[in-house]
Amino acid sequence: MKKSDGRSPRQFIRTILVETTVFVSISALLALGLAYYLLPVFNQVFARAIPQALLITPSTLAFLAGTIAVTSLLAGFYPGWY
Repeated sequence: MKKSDGRSPRQFIRTILVETTVFVSISALLALGLAYYLLPVFNQVFARAIPQALLITPSTLAFLAGTIAVTSLLAGFYPGWY
């Protein structure tokens, strides 16, 4: 539907990329929040001792940011080009 409203291909790709990035970012933040709050339950059920602080280290957050970027680009460019 968006392709038929007169947008240029560049505008269309930009719109799809922005929408995809927003959805992927929200999903990643929800996943991080759930992991943070459910980690104690996981530790108790599986007799592990993974600290919650491990989820918010700079390396973990950098990995999450990279995953968001790659996922957004892959998921956004495919429908944008076709």
